[in-house]
Amino acid sequence: MVTDDFRKEIFAVSAWCLWNRRNARHFGLQVQPIANIGSLASNLLQEFLAAQEVEAQAVHMPIIQHQWRPPEQGYFKVNFDAAVFKPLNLAGIEVVIRDWRGETVVALSMPIALASTVAELEALACRRAVLLAAEKDLHNVIFEGDSASVINVILQENPVLTSYGDIVDDIRSLVSAFQSVKFFYVHRSCNLVADMLAKKAKCLVGSQEWSGGLPVDIAQLVGFDVT
Repeated sequence: MVTDDFRKEIFAVSAWCLWNRRNARHFGLQVQPIANIGSLASNLLQEFLAAQEVEAQAVHMPIIQHQWRPPEQGYFKVNFDAAVFKPLNLAGIEVVIRDWRGETVVALSMPIALASTVAELEALACRRAVLLAAEKDLHNVIFEGDSASVINVILQENPVLTSYGDIVDDIRSLVSAFQSVKFFYVHRSCNLVADMLAKKAKCLVGSQEWSGGLPVDIAQLVGFDVT
């Protein structure tokens, strides 16, 4: 909860929310009810403050590498990402699962409604990644994403006070079904396939899943990853 110590900050965020709402209405976009502005501003400020704490902790968390690497034998690596298409008031999330040989098991790209923050979109992408791994009956899984704040929040044992706390709670609950599960933050250069597939969601009507051949441009990136 945001305390009285942050009155100036909550006022500034509320003013921004009202300004953003006015602009959205001007362009005919969906807007939040005026009665929700106070709670929305409070949630956004909580998320910002939490992110500052996470960033301070993340200084000591090493980036694994700058190019994607296959997992050890017996594990599957699941990369996820989100992309924002502001002019369309739309976002896209993507998941790609590969085995220890670097071969793609399955990939998924899907458009979703635009969330209030990028971090929330990344959390949604992570949840879909966990669900897809569970749907494929995988047991030993490594999840990688390029949002340090989201990965840190998932790894923490404390209650989540951000606007996407319920999504993180879902993730923590779902991963209990795996025999072995790990989460890592990676540099964006390790997440290129996920990033490109997320951007493809802009052209999709619904969810698209590939179990065999990938789109040519994505297949080329996969080939680059394992060389």
